[in-house]
Amino acid sequence: MLKAKSIIDNRFWVLENDEGERIGTIAQNNNKVSYRVGDINEDFPDFAEMAKQKNVSMVRKTTARKKPVVIDKNVYGYPTNHIPHNIIWNVQMKLPLYTKTAKSSSYHCAGYYIIKFDRTWCKSYTPKLITLQRYPFKGPFTDKTEQTAALRVELETA
Repeated sequence: MLKAKSIIDNRFWVLENDEGERIGTIAQNNNKVSYRVGDINEDFPDFAEMAKQKNVSMVRKTTARKKPVVIDKNVYGYPTNHIPHNIIWNVQMKLPLYTKTAKSSSYHCAGYYIIKFDRTWCKSYTPKLITLQRYPFKGPFTDKTEQTAALRVELETA
């Protein structure tokens, strides 16, 4: 049995044999269907008649779905909004660090933090390393609920 694979919807098909080799074409023009295989050129009044006489079956188009590329935006288990580059662990401060680009020299800290500016504790997500070096902080936390719980504790003790 020959298989007709659609190239242009309801207008043009490629014929393949059982091994998947392309052996001919089918074209629909105005009121006729043209069947061409090798030296054979035949016209039929409709596709159904041609399929019956030439033993052709239609094959539905299958769109190959590509698997989405999953980019890990975590640095040592802590989330980020960016694709991390130059990932390191700061041993002294116990912080997961990364840069936003491969050539950047500005490090960010992955995860959620609370930082004390003046006399007020504030929430922060992936702050710059320089900020955590200048101000007191708590973290890193893996999610907002841990961050909020730590903020409540700090506000209650103040």
